[in-house]
Amino acid sequence: MVIACPVCGQQNPDGFRFCGACGSPLPLAAGTSAREVRKTVTVVFCDMAGSTELADGTDPERVRALMGRYHDVARRVLESHGATIEKFIGDAVMAVFGVPTVREDDALRAVRAACELRDELGAIGVPVRIGVNTGEVVAGGGEALVTGDAVNVAARLEQGAGVGEVWIGDTTHRLTREAVHSEPIAVAVKGKRAPLAAHRLLSVSAHAQAIPRRIDSVLVGRALEVNMLSEAFERAASENRCHMFTVMGAPGVGKSRLAAELADGAASEANVLVGQCLPYGDGITFWPVAEMLRTAPRSASATIGQLPARHWNGWSQTTRTGSSFPSGSPGRSVWAGFRPRSRRCSGRFAGRSRSSPGGGPRCWCSRTSTGPSRPCST
Repeated sequence: MVIACPVCGQQNPDGFRFCGACGSPLPLAAGTSAREVRKTVTVVFCDMAGSTELADGTDPERVRALMGRYHDVARRVLESHGATIEKFIGDAVMAVFGVPTVREDDALRAVRAACELRDELGAIGVPVRIGVNTGEVVAGGGEALVTGDAVNVAARLEQGAGVGEVWIGDTTHRLTREAVHSEPIAVAVKGKRAPLAAHRLLSVSAHAQAIPRRIDSVLVGRALEVNMLSEAFERAASENRCHMFTVMGAPGVGKSRLAAELADGAASEANVLVGQCLPYGDGITFWPVAEMLRTAPRSASATIGQLPARHWNGWSQTTRTGSSFPSGSPGRSVWAGFRPRSRRCSGRFAGRSRSSPGGGPRCWCSRTSTGPSRPCST
């Protein structure tokens, strides 16, 4: 018996849990049950406020149409942030972040999804209350996707929240405290011996990272790498040519810290623009470029406005598209540059322009790399 991978289509022998070609999880064969696992997830409960009063005296077809819109918006918003919909029960929705795959930013995704869900449903006249909680559960086979006290607490938070409010559990708040604005509350829950510590969510930062990194300490043991980047910077400036430098390494080895060290050192001589890739979302191909254009200083913005039509059309389209991108956690840093009339390219780490020997402007840009630098082709 073979199992086809739902991602790449590769045929895998019976007994494989992951695709031998792309590594994606394989669906269970018929007649087998899912293995139960213990994991930490974030649960979101959303309930429509006043649904009983709405249905009283309202035509059933209108109620059904409204419920259909409610379910469609809830599914779209939650799944766009990476949630797995556990179930729809009448006007209640339960979603889980961390099943089947646990991510480091599940809690932040959940609170972002909760805020977006509240705002979008409120815009169509559907008031809701939402509860979010993080904790250990057992996930796997059976009728319930996840089971545990974390699920019960999320449901109680949703029941206690007011119309248009999002209440988050204490664990969820600890995981997202650098990204959210909230106020503490105490929730008395039936069956609990003491009130639950919770927080009323007010807002979520659009650009906060899931795990804030402290880069204000002294960099140790990277003198060779810093020298390589500094030499590439000086060579690009002296040659008036674009160079690319790529830094590769395992997660947590210090790539972002190394990049920040170069950016800090070059800030006095270069315009430094930073763009971030989002770890999920649709239509985010040019997100780093749009983010850099939005944060560019006035001098750079004025230069972009002088672009010839053949260049400006592309950049203006990028900027407009960027304004409609979904909010999400910034992922790894990437490089992107622009080529305005003054031929100044500013990249992830540094960029500055000098006049060429012939009097005309030249351009260059710099990017992370452990490999050899190469000139810009533009």
